[in-house]
Amino acid sequence: MNMTEKTKNLPAKTDFYAAGAGKVFVLNLISFGIYSMYWFYKNWSAIARRGEKINAFVRGWILPVFFVFPLFGFIKNEVKPSNPTKIFCKIAPIACCIGMLLPFAVTAEYFGLWLFAQFFALAIMSFSLAVVQNAINKHNPQNKGKIITWQEFLVVMFIPVLFSSVAFLGYVSGKKAAVAIAEEYMTKITFKHLYVYPQICGRNGYVLRQYPQEFINYFTTELMHFNGYLAKRGSNESEAWQQQSTETVNILADSAMRDFGYLQQELSRRGEKAQIADACKMLDSPASAIIFQTIGPEIKFYAGRL
Repeated sequence: MNMTEKTKNLPAKTDFYAAGAGKVFVLNLISFGIYSMYWFYKNWSAIARRGEKINAFVRGWILPVFFVFPLFGFIKNEVKPSNPTKIFCKIAPIACCIGMLLPFAVTAEYFGLWLFAQFFALAIMSFSLAVVQNAINKHNPQNKGKIITWQEFLVVMFIPVLFSSVAFLGYVSGKKAAVAIAEEYMTKITFKHLYVYPQICGRNGYVLRQYPQEFINYFTTELMHFNGYLAKRGSNESEAWQQQSTETVNILADSAMRDFGYLQQELSRRGEKAQIADACKMLDSPASAIIFQTIGPEIKFYAGRL
């Protein structure tokens, strides 16, 4: 068979995927966008039947994000939709890319914002696909799609459940990691300010009296969150401090000494005595409020994660 005969056997125009526009919108919405990949696969299959040397499965299911723009470009060039639909041919691939990539950006800390962005992108994607499908149906009016096929049922029911389970497990894992980081931070910061600081001052002949209580008063809410979290785990602040490694304690002690060094530099700049005991007196003065204001945002952030 020569090339001319092969060409004669090809359809006059691409027999794009036949489905009602409303069905495309609903199925993509309730499948959380997974249906769009099936839609891509079916349309790439139709294009392949025209004689294009492409792998519809790879383009539709494996690497859809890399071929979504060429697909809508192909549809726009052949279907020649109205001007409003042409706009959606440009919006649809962008929304599809965002909708397909957003699940990989889920974080426990910004889950609410992520969820809103995910559903917004999904709604735009679903509506755009429906508009483009409507143009396809006008292009191929003889094509009548079934109400729902078993493949569509599988895509709508099974695959989204699988993907949702994976996403949920990822969220739970991320949440646990965020809580563990917050617990570690709160343990270190309280140990440093409520234990290490007084110890350093005591070794240098000064009893730090006001600073620890001022720290507790300033961060009352955050410390209640922290202690409440520890209580649920059958622990308390002292036990959490004792469970720290020797390496961690040494690191915190070095960090505290650097803090005293900064205070000594400030006293020297003022022309005042600048021994560690003098830095301790500075902590016991109203000037300590500046320290609380500096570390306050971080403490509030991590305490809120518990």
